[in-house]
Amino acid sequence: MEVYTTWWRCLHEPMPAPADPLEQVRAIWSAFARGGVDALRDVVPPDVEWVPLGAEEHIPAEQFWETWVRRHAEEISITVHGLEQHGSCVLAHGSLRTFRSGGFVDVQPSWVYFFDGGRLRRCVGYATREDALRAISAHDGGPA
Repeated sequence: MEVYTTWWRCLHEPMPAPADPLEQVRAIWSAFARGGVDALRDVVPPDVEWVPLGAEEHIPAEQFWETWVRRHAEEISITVHGLEQHGSCVLAHGSLRTFRSGGFVDVQPSWVYFFDGGRLRRCVGYATREDALRAISAHDGGPA
């Protein structure tokens, strides 16, 4: 994974990705804030599994980028409010606003980034922080 210092990628050399999972997730959200979906592709490994909020199972990476994200990019606004490290996982909580005809809907979901050996493997969206914490507990072998 490479993290670029600016969205003018062609003008700068890539920097190595941070090893710390919390720093990796910060870099992901920073890239998103700076350059949206296109910037995410530059900082997230192509083999990461994505399970968007409300989905039952993971979406293959290429389908996630080319279909799901592109379809929803103009309908949603996402803001992260905080990050927490829990063992080998990082929990991001924030807000997601979905624009619909005549208005919008706000929810406060959480996303869990699952790491293995310091490498991001999976990102899953959860409707509540409690659901996310249960998933982390189950992943780390604790009570579900």
